[in-house]
Amino acid sequence: MTNLVNSVLNHAGGLPLALEVLGSCLRGKREDVWESTLTKVSRIPNKTINDVLKISYDGLEENEQEIFLDVACFFKWNDSEYIKKVLDSCDLETTAGLDILIERSLISIDYGILQMHDLIQSMGMDIVRQECRDDPRSRSRLWRYDDIADALSSDVGDCAVKAIVLEPPKLKELPELELKELSIHPNAFPKMRKLRLLILRNVHISFHGPICLPNQLRWMEFDGSGPWIPKFPSGQKKLVSIVMRKGTITEVVKHFKDFQQLRYIELRDCESLVSTPDISCNPNLEEMKLWNCNNLVEAHESIAYHDKLQVLHFKWCPELCVFPNVLKSKTLQDLKLSNCPKLERFPDIPDELRGLKKLSIRHNALKELPTSIKNLVSLEKIHLHMGENPISRPSNNYELQKLQWFKSFLRRIVFPNLWNSTDPCMKIGLPNSYVSNPLNCNLSQVEFLEDLSCFPLLKILILSGNIITSLSISIKRDRLSTSSISKDFKQLKYVKLSDCESLVITPNLSCAPNLEELKLWNCKNLVEAHESIANHDRLQVLHFKWCHELRVFPNVLKSKNLQDLNFSVCSKFERFPDIPHELRCLKRLYILHTAIKELPTSIENLVSLKIMLLDICKNSVSIPSNIYKLQNLQSFKSAFGPIVFPNLTDSANPCMKVGLSNLKFLDLRNCNLSEVEFLEDLSCFPCWKT
Repeated sequence: MTNLVNSVLNHAGGLPLALEVLGSCLRGKREDVWESTLTKVSRIPNKTINDVLKISYDGLEENEQEIFLDVACFFKWNDSEYIKKVLDSCDLETTAGLDILIERSLISIDYGILQMHDLIQSMGMDIVRQECRDDPRSRSRLWRYDDIADALSSDVGDCAVKAIVLEPPKLKELPELELKELSIHPNAFPKMRKLRLLILRNVHISFHGPICLPNQLRWMEFDGSGPWIPKFPSGQKKLVSIVMRKGTITEVVKHFKDFQQLRYIELRDCESLVSTPDISCNPNLEEMKLWNCNNLVEAHESIAYHDKLQVLHFKWCPELCVFPNVLKSKTLQDLKLSNCPKLERFPDIPDELRGLKKLSIRHNALKELPTSIKNLVSLEKIHLHMGENPISRPSNNYELQKLQWFKSFLRRIVFPNLWNSTDPCMKIGLPNSYVSNPLNCNLSQVEFLEDLSCFPLLKILILSGNIITSLSISIKRDRLSTSSISKDFKQLKYVKLSDCESLVITPNLSCAPNLEELKLWNCKNLVEAHESIANHDRLQVLHFKWCHELRVFPNVLKSKNLQDLNFSVCSKFERFPDIPHELRCLKRLYILHTAIKELPTSIENLVSLKIMLLDICKNSVSIPSNIYKLQNLQSFKSAFGPIVFPNLTDSANPCMKVGLSNLKFLDLRNCNLSEVEFLEDLSCFPCWKT
């Protein structure tokens, strides 16, 4: 009976009206009646509840009613921006309509995802179902497989359907075998003169040949399989968006000039596509995305001059080699050329393109960027990723004054030095850049970073996988005064150096007063940690991992904001620093695979420490008795290394009588312990759980 009660509560979803109505129906009834009633209301909504909820719907204007029914039938749990695109294409005022639905508590939008109460959704679906209970072709919207299969299997008579959305679930284990078979009569759609929305996902259409779609259609998505070919009758089309995956697009491309209203094109896995269509006759086109079109060779010249195009993506097009020589699309905002290994040349930009903000060039054969890249005057984000050839960045890339984010990965990159040119733009640098991330770029020097006044907003610096020997963010004294250094690099918060095998010493952090995280991973020849680490006022995270040669570390540690300190697999690191004063922020301490033999007695000053991990130390590690002063310690682990733990009864020290009052987890496996007398008084471990 408990399960049945829970089922009722879940169905009501916290709606008091639903609880009241269902309670009155089920009070005093047998369990089998409860089960039957729940089955019925999940399939056919309760009329009393629906009639009350429908009052809110009846008070809406036609625009909001249409939006409400589309959301209820198709778009619950969808991204709100996607919904706006789809419904705007259907001549609905979606932004204003969604606001009204939110005001009436019919929907909510949380973190961009549209949500609707199950009973309100059920009420909306029932409104559509009541349009004609017996004939799905006489309803405005179809979403159930059986109804859609019935409506599309013949071409008998006119049809009232405005929208079809079908997305049967796929099994994760065998996604290709779980496509739902859908039989479509070649003349079924022309009878649907009101059809404006068609979305078919996870289906296999078995018909071989063209299937004619109505010119009134506004939004079309197909993600499935089958030999069918979408085709439209002659005349102007109202199609705003076409999304095709694993489909044959030849008939649509052949008559592209008739699609005057088209705004969005997304073609994936379209093997028949060899050249992109001429889009000069599509004046409203805003987005064009071509992904995994294995036989696509050419991008038509028209993409270079389009007046409305905002997004242009080519991804996983292995044969793409012909691209316009120049780029003049003045409204373009986002250009992506990814995994196109035969693309060798980036187009020239003869005039300023004030719209382009994002540029991604990944996995292709480009060897250089043109000097005309300076005309991307609004560029904010650039991503160069993983190529075999070295790529040269021209010096006038420093004219990209709005650049905020730069990333390059697995490519030898040649960066221009700020000081090797008389070009005035070289003296300005990138004043708005806050992320620099040249990963594995074979950089041996970073002189382009020496004048930190040229990167005043830089917050994140990642130089992993390069061959630099040192990072001189302490700047050459003949160029900047010490006072200007700390002022100019005050925004830097995060530095990561991993796999920099030539790095010998960590950078001087005194010129980065607001640095919060410094991570050095797998720097195999790193010997010394600079003294500035020990006294940094803002440093919160300090990690040395797999730095096998690290030996020199400051004798004392005074970084009062440090929260997380990690020495892992630093096999030559022998001495843990003294802590002369209380460090009230340090909560996590990891010392793994080091040569440390003892912890200093000053470890008692880590008064806020919660987690302490000693692991696989070759030498016997002695734990000082005043470890018992760490009253906030909750977890202590030491494994595969002999440790000497102080006995609670061996000292007159009062802290030894207190124990570790907040310790919950203690793991001393394989620590060569011959006795555990320190555990004899369990009252000293009142919170101990494991």
